[in-house]
Amino acid sequence: MKMAYEEASAHYVTGGNNRIIMCTDGDFNVGVSSTEALVEMVESYQSKGIYLSIMGFGMGNLMDSRMEDLSNHGNGTYTYIDSEEEMMKVFVNERSRFWAVANDTKCQVRFNPDVVEQYRLIGYENRLMTAEEFEDSKKDAGEIGAGQTVTALYEIIYKYDEPVYKYVVPDEGALAATFETRYKFSLKDAESRSLSLELPFGAESSSQNLDFAAGVAAYGLVLRESKYKGDATLSMARELVNGAKSFDPNGFRAQLVELMDKQMNAKP
Repeated sequence: MKMAYEEASAHYVTGGNNRIIMCTDGDFNVGVSSTEALVEMVESYQSKGIYLSIMGFGMGNLMDSRMEDLSNHGNGTYTYIDSEEEMMKVFVNERSRFWAVANDTKCQVRFNPDVVEQYRLIGYENRLMTAEEFEDSKKDAGEIGAGQTVTALYEIIYKYDEPVYKYVVPDEGALAATFETRYKFSLKDAESRSLSLELPFGAESSSQNLDFAAGVAAYGLVLRESKYKGDATLSMARELVNGAKSFDPNGFRAQLVELMDKQMNAKP
């Protein structure tokens, strides 16, 4: 990895896409090898405008958590390649993501306390930050590549009106939350740019994209046997995903349905 950074620094292109693409099983046994030393080295190149994309290959001895940790500290991404189809997805179908268009990107959602009593972010446990860190332009955050979208799901509980013993369900169009994102055009920018948007409560009917996201979330909750899974089942998750395939140009959603079918048909 040290050699990769030295080469990237020696051939640095101002205004270009300076990126290391490392394919490994995460078992760094040559040169700098300890996780702490690797993180320190990666962080030292953070402000120099060099990105790090790690591709995990192999089974059994795969150091998954180490590679994810390094990418989190190195303006990068981590992807596990387990098949030829996944390799085509990453390097062909989604190759535009190797060009970062929003750097150190952070998002914050502030729910309207008049109607929302409690909320819970589903996932992103290792991406959480404090309100102070959100405002701090020096705080490292994630990069978003060209053509990439990021989806976050929240579970909310409406305020409870004790005198009438029911939850206060807001009217369509009422303020639900304020969404704010902070980002930098370049890794070398000192200050973040801010964009904000007020989000109203919408109609009850959901889009196929939302159904797909909900199905993926339910699938993960069931597989992890999460205490928050509620009534979610594998069949429910499959139904949501399978009903959201009208736009699936590369067949990725259909592949997920196939994976779910294998899981459901597996012998106990």
